[in-house]
Amino acid sequence: TAALVGTTKQAMDFETAFAEVRTLINDMPESGISQLKQGLVDLSKQTGILTNESIPAMYQAISASVPADNVVAFLETASKNAIGGVTDLQTSVDGLTTVLNAYAMDTSEVTNVSDLMFETMKRGKTTIGELSRSLFNVVPYASSSGIAFRDISAALATITAQGTPTSVATTQLRQAIVELSDEGAQAGKTFQSLAGKSFKEF
Repeated sequence: TAALVGTTKQAMDFETAFAEVRTLINDMPESGISQLKQGLVDLSKQTGILTNESIPAMYQAISASVPADNVVAFLETASKNAIGGVTDLQTSVDGLTTVLNAYAMDTSEVTNVSDLMFETMKRGKTTIGELSRSLFNVVPYASSSGIAFRDISAALATITAQGTPTSVATTQLRQAIVELSDEGAQAGKTFQSLAGKSFKEF
């Protein structure tokens, strides 16, 4: 009886938590919703991340424009990113979606973004959590200036490896991009005189 009561409570807790996700996908057929639920259960078995953590992460991902029909695959990559980077799933989702949205990337690019974040962590003095919490400082400016995320990752690895905190490094990079992109600023003028073209054109 105790086991049955416990199982029933777990099922009720799952449904209560998933109700928030339902508000974002109320036009999805019941068969699709069942697949999402099963995907969460399978993800928990594969990664050890409990559904009370993955359900809010799913809500967060869908809110950040990850299509519902791809969200489970997205969460699989985000889970590997979180586990390898020793952070929680929601932090991982936040960092990945920040980059995807800033660069208007398809969610199929999430593995590449995750790999670049790992490489930045490996070669710099930073963590996945620190990157996820700080990338918003720089990636919108980098994207609008035509600077690839690969180059931002390399720059962050180099700067943090010298001891600069991640949040400071992203702020410094943003400021450099802003000043170089401003053709009226001294940095922008100097770049143009050296390169023969504006920073954005370059």
